[in-house]
Amino acid sequence: MRVAFEAYGCTLSYGESRRSRRLAEAAGIAATDDASCAPVVVMHTCTVIGRTEHHMLRRAREVAATGRRVVLAGCLPRAQADRAAELAREGIVVVDGETPEDVVAALGTLGEGVMADAAGLPPLAAHPGSLPDPARRTDAIVPIASGCLGACSYCLTRSAWGALRSAPLQAVVGEARGWLAEGFREVQLTAQDTGVWGRDLDGAGRLPELVRAVASIDSPPADYRVRIGMLNPDSLVDVMGGLSEAMLLPRVYRFAHVPVQSGSDRVLGLMRRGYSAQGYERAVTGLRDAVPGITIHTDVICGFPTESEEDFERTLDLMRHVRPDVTNVKAFSARPGTEAASMAGRVHGRVAKDRTRRATALAGELTRASLRALVGGEADVLVTELGKGCTLMGRDIRYRPVVMPGGAAAPRVGEVARVRLAGARGVYLLGELI
Repeated sequence: MRVAFEAYGCTLSYGESRRSRRLAEAAGIAATDDASCAPVVVMHTCTVIGRTEHHMLRRAREVAATGRRVVLAGCLPRAQADRAAELAREGIVVVDGETPEDVVAALGTLGEGVMADAAGLPPLAAHPGSLPDPARRTDAIVPIASGCLGACSYCLTRSAWGALRSAPLQAVVGEARGWLAEGFREVQLTAQDTGVWGRDLDGAGRLPELVRAVASIDSPPADYRVRIGMLNPDSLVDVMGGLSEAMLLPRVYRFAHVPVQSGSDRVLGLMRRGYSAQGYERAVTGLRDAVPGITIHTDVICGFPTESEEDFERTLDLMRHVRPDVTNVKAFSARPGTEAASMAGRVHGRVAKDRTRRATALAGELTRASLRALVGGEADVLVTELGKGCTLMGRDIRYRPVVMPGGAAAPRVGEVARVRLAGARGVYLLGELI
């Protein structure tokens, strides 16, 4: 039986999809990224925003309409039992469980009626697959924990993953070592909140110890880099000292994704984020003081229930003051069963859309200014993937995206190139090979 694997949403979703694929292959199942070649498609789903959910469900039904079997895994089946039951009635196989082993077990229930390949089935549009080829894209996603310690009023993901469960340090290091042995050169440590890793493991250490361990792998010897995933501001403060030191290691990206969501303390209270706007600013300032040149990513939600124009202006003011290098801006999406979904004071759709547009415009200005400030310098860039046309994509030690020329004399994916930063275009830098 040939099975295609697709993933949607966050890095953790892609990581779980890759784990399921590898386990399926170990069980003798032929895996592919091309759904047209497979009679079975496994979809790892996401529930963060309604638009993504709508897209996933439309895709699932389109795949099922071609006569292929759809196996639905990930966040949606775990967080929305009613929706999962509805899909099961439509003939879609819903994974009962949350581990890669559960996905493979679900594949085993399909029976002898499933074709070995997709011969005779209609063609199907492609979707990004779950496992890159290290010769074309070199990121290795390593989930370090599931669940979190937060209680955000708008988040459905907590319902899917539950309480914090950290992977043991040696298991994380072993998985990272395995990816490196296969030729991958960028280890992405991911979780709902990487900053709380280890709190549920007695004597296991905390995130700084984990980062140092992963960045110290010496077999096989390789020039690789480690990226730390999302850190909530309150958990960042708890590990700030040790983590700042770990970020100065030569293999660790000087990069932090620290979501703020709002610049209004009143709205942050309704969101149950557990910190103030001033506390967020102090955390970012602490990182910048300790890790010179660090790249700061953040997230902003526009149109949260009861958000006033004054609340929104506070968010814009915070962005102007903190000047994050990248800001992911989203309109509020009410997720079923969350506290925020039933809050009074829903912001009108037109207002939320306008605020999203204004915040996105400001975010773009800040990103462009941040990149322009680097033009004229030089950097060592890890080539991470093939770009469009005859180009290469890479990341400098600050995790800034750099586009370089390809060709016969160009470095390969997974190698480090010395480049001159010759210009900036939108959200990336232009590099000239030295």
